[in-house]
Amino acid sequence: MDERFLIENEDKKEELFLIAIKNLIRKNNYSNLIIQKIEGKITKKQFDEELKNNSKKYTIEQFKLKDPTDATFIIEIYRKLEKFFKDIGKEDISLDEISEMFSVKSEQIIESVKFLKSNIKKQFNIT
Repeated sequence: MDERFLIENEDKKEELFLIAIKNLIRKNNYSNLIIQKIEGKITKKQFDEELKNNSKKYTIEQFKLKDPTDATFIIEIYRKLEKFFKDIGKEDISLDEISEMFSVKSEQIIESVKFLKSNIKKQFNIT
């Protein structure tokens, strides 16, 4: 296998892994901000201003996968993280949660997997 291909794959996995970590931190930041508002530590106006002024700290933006094979990396990373989710009592992770974690629409993950499955069937002449 081409060494450049392996390096590109590892770089993509690392990028997706870092996106997942950033998004989990953003979700935690947002939850903490909500708690501060509920507990009366900040006003609604302060809450809104914080979201407006520091949106990168709280906002999870979605993007399109550049390549359908990226979905396989998402699944691979999720499988590695699955043990850690179980350790904290989170047995079932929904596709929407995976989607949010990796900043990719769930529909795109599904379509990418279908595309890859279809190509494998064609390549190996499976019906």
